[in-house]
Amino acid sequence: MRSECFGSAWKAYKKNFPALILGIIIIGIVAAIIALPFGIPLAQYAQANNVALTQLGKVIQQQQTMPSNNLFEPYFELMRGFMFKVFFIILGIAIAGALIFPLKVGLTKLYQEALKGEKVKLDLMFKYAKEKFKSSVGTMLLLYLIFIVAIVVSLALIITFAYTNIIGIITTTIILVILGNILLRMFLSLTAQSLAVSNANTRNAILLSYQTVKKNFIEFLGLVIIFFVATILLNQFSRIIYLDNFIILIFVFIVAPIKGLVYTKFYMNYNKKKNTRIKKPIKKQTKTDKKPKRKK
Repeated sequence: MRSECFGSAWKAYKKNFPALILGIIIIGIVAAIIALPFGIPLAQYAQANNVALTQLGKVIQQQQTMPSNNLFEPYFELMRGFMFKVFFIILGIAIAGALIFPLKVGLTKLYQEALKGEKVKLDLMFKYAKEKFKSSVGTMLLLYLIFIVAIVVSLALIITFAYTNIIGIITTTIILVILGNILLRMFLSLTAQSLAVSNANTRNAILLSYQTVKKNFIEFLGLVIIFFVATILLNQFSRIIYLDNFIILIFVFIVAPIKGLVYTKFYMNYNKKKNTRIKKPIKKQTKTDKKPKRKK
């Protein structure tokens, strides 16, 4: 099944290369524009932090002794505002992610049509993003809520085990933070596909993603590992040839569209129905429900 997914993805990629690449680039640009105002405070903090550390280092070299506490005050002042700036950045990432998710759903619709053998046009991405805007944003906000609850529960359990021993803390942290995060992201990674392919609503989109991965966990895990290893190898290769931007170009032009196509094909194989919204069952009319015929 994995070979079928990659074969279909490669055919669709070759036929619709310009539209798919342009769609990915547009999403990246929109995300950068939205997140830019939130990233400015972090850049300012990094610059001020470097200046403060440089001045402090010069004083230590000149005096050859540890300076008095008042010389550390500029650095302490920066640290006090650090948590607020981190929260501001996280908020910016969340807003940007929620606003560009409809475009990702629209791009997934392009993947679906391309996998059917059709020649896709970029305007389909914008039309479908507009159509599914409310449900896409709602789904993304619900995903954020799930991740926040998972983090809070993980931290609570880590604090609980903190009173035992260091081995318990390390083990709990690895299981909850690392493995838990990976599994949660895996089970919810087909949410855009359920919105685009199955035309699901917010609640059903998350349930469909979870059910699809759960029923085919080993096969989907294989796909995740393949793309994970490919990304690592490309990253190492870019370091060997001293071209750090090489990995970005390869990811945008090859890895990202192929990954999106493969995941969409995987979802399509196990979800044949076009619309999976839960509808109320239609009550069949029985003989007793029929109106009696009037006698002439």
